[in-house]
Amino acid sequence: MKRLKLLFLVALFIVTCLESGSASEYEDQFYKGNSLLNKGEYDQAIEAYAKAIQLNPKSYESYANRGAAYAAKDQFKEAIADFTKAIELNPLESFYIHRGNAYKETQQYDLALSDYTKATAINPKSFEALNQRGIIYIIKKQYDPAIEDFNRCIELNPKYPDAFFNRAMINRAKKNYDQSISDFTKFIELIPKSAKAYGFRGSVYGAKGQEDLAIGDFTKAIEINPKDFESYYYRGQAFYSKAQYASAISDFNASLAIKQDYFKPAYHLARSYAKLNNTGEACNWLKKSVENGYKEWDFIKKDKDLDNIRELPCYKEVMTGSIN
Repeated sequence: MKRLKLLFLVALFIVTCLESGSASEYEDQFYKGNSLLNKGEYDQAIEAYAKAIQLNPKSYESYANRGAAYAAKDQFKEAIADFTKAIELNPLESFYIHRGNAYKETQQYDLALSDYTKATAINPKSFEALNQRGIIYIIKKQYDPAIEDFNRCIELNPKYPDAFFNRAMINRAKKNYDQSISDFTKFIELIPKSAKAYGFRGSVYGAKGQEDLAIGDFTKAIEINPKDFESYYYRGQAFYSKAQYASAISDFNASLAIKQDYFKPAYHLARSYAKLNNTGEACNWLKKSVENGYKEWDFIKKDKDLDNIRELPCYKEVMTGSIN
């Protein structure tokens, strides 16, 4: 909203350069576009901005806002064209960031990286540009410069949650678990209703073998988002690690109730039932996991938790798929 208000003020300056009639028509169309954009009526907003541009071809904010409307419709080619025109007319930091975002969405990562870098050249304190550039570095698996960008973001704005989350994800990938937990915790302090953050922090606790803390985080994630099928699955894994197979089975079933074709909980149901010596259900769920897409044949063959069904006809029937 603050950005749009700033554009409105710039527009008032520009319209004074037009003839009174054209200025009034331009202003009407520009503000109409802004109102429609804020309401999420993107097609109508695009039409209004097009009329504003006809009346004032140098209206860089009309190009930029129309680009935002196109981006909201996932029409990134058109968005990039409009942001490019806005940059030609007035190379603002925000325009480079928005075009960079559009490049990122179309997987043109080098172009996105270039635009975020240009934004930081215009404003070295642009934590938004630094954060977005850090994300591109993550995508390119260049973790050290990504960490540098997120560190700088946090220096500039210690209450910017995205930088903490993204830095936590890098440390999770690098198995720097304590640092990852610290950053997820800070993110949760800033955004306490983030099921995703609780879920990821729970996964880090799980990787450290701290199952009780992991279960606590997955439970919180589920409270926030009862449709979080992954948190049910990973909480089930934590229960499984604690040999609490009945609780694990309950969570794996809950995960599958939300996403029926999710093969991971189906496979772990097979393991859980095998541990309970319910060989019939173990075979049944092993078959379903394969039907759902689980194809880790080598792991299945080496999985000691399935040893008690290994010689059963049902297991051998399922494993015929490993030959194909």
